[in-house]
Amino acid sequence: MTDKKQWGLQLPKSKLKSAFNADSDEDDDSSNSNNSNKPSTTNTLKDYIKNKENTQIEKTYKDALLEDPTAFDYDDVYDSMKKENKAKQQQAFEERSTKKDSRYIGALMDHANKKKKEFDRFKERQIQKERESEGDMYKDKDVVMSASYKRKLEQDKLEREKEEQLEKERRIQITKEFIL
Repeated sequence: MTDKKQWGLQLPKSKLKSAFNADSDEDDDSSNSNNSNKPSTTNTLKDYIKNKENTQIEKTYKDALLEDPTAFDYDDVYDSMKKENKAKQQQAFEERSTKKDSRYIGALMDHANKKKKEFDRFKERQIQKERESEGDMYKDKDVVMSASYKRKLEQDKLEREKEEQLEKERRIQITKEFIL
């Protein structure tokens, strides 16, 4: 029956006191009351050392305050450090919150637009070759083009001319630099 678990508050069982008081490891209250009448030399020595240390600490404390009155202003220094950190964090947050230009997306978009234009030119040439290969087969039929398609063709033509002009200027600039 002692193997069964017990429920509720479990108080520790009191230890049996030894028959001979000399073998006891614990200090009894009765033995303390007998010894309390005589002053302990170790206690007075400890008190003396503690008082001496306290006076030395107080002296050091006062000397430090005389040298620097803000020597023990840890809270103020800590608060100022926290304010600086908070200001830096706020500034970093504001920098991140402002809209930044992407590093690579602009170049990627330019490259994609260039590829799209090249593809459109390719398709245009392909359509032109098909018309030439058809020859006289659809000569009597009307060619229908929408106004937006005509505008697109006109814009493409202007862009090609601009690109050719820029390429010529770039080549001239390179030759001038090479000559110098």
